[in-house]
Amino acid sequence: MENDLEVINNNENKTNEKIATKQYKKGLSKLLKVIGTIFVMCILLVSFLKLIFHIETADTKDDSTAKKWQAVAKTSSANISERGGTVIENAIECHKYLRENGFTYSSDYTKYIPDFLEASEKVVDCSTYANWVLYKSGLDSFKGPQETQFRTNPHELKRVSEDDIQPGDVLVYRDHVEFAAKVENKKVTLVYSGGSQGLDKKGTDEYPETCQPYNSPYTAILRVP
Repeated sequence: MENDLEVINNNENKTNEKIATKQYKKGLSKLLKVIGTIFVMCILLVSFLKLIFHIETADTKDDSTAKKWQAVAKTSSANISERGGTVIENAIECHKYLRENGFTYSSDYTKYIPDFLEASEKVVDCSTYANWVLYKSGLDSFKGPQETQFRTNPHELKRVSEDDIQPGDVLVYRDHVEFAAKVENKKVTLVYSGGSQGLDKKGTDEYPETCQPYNSPYTAILRVP
């Protein structure tokens, strides 16, 4: 009789253990599901906040840049705050502004667009001038200061051969950048340049704001879409 009771008790204990184990596993499964749901919600919340912050930051930057352009335009002899037009039109307009407002060349001066126009020291380098021209032409990524971006071409402008050079192409050298203005027999004879050799040049009636090209081999020739 005692043995029968002992067997019954053992069976009851095993049953209770199984029930407890099953309930534990079930509770653990629910807890993990809740934790997983909370984790996913946190990720979505963070993504949403990043999106909102990015939009607000972008709007703030755009608004700040617009105000800077407006301030610069008030003192300009040309409507330099407007964007659009061709590379050649903007190369002429930007160069004329720099020349008429007494800007001088400095190889150590590379600034964001349009911050350099507001600086107390009126200096510019070739890449800042080129950045400005391209930015005005609608390429938002060219705000500088990235003096090596023309050699590395991170914005993936189309590369063309020397035999295919056209006015408006970006001419990249080891230590200089400028724009083709006049091409004769597949050779560039005049350029738009923010470099030391061309910043103060008025050009001709037919090709205003131009100068002689830089005397060095090209490392790249890039075409704006």
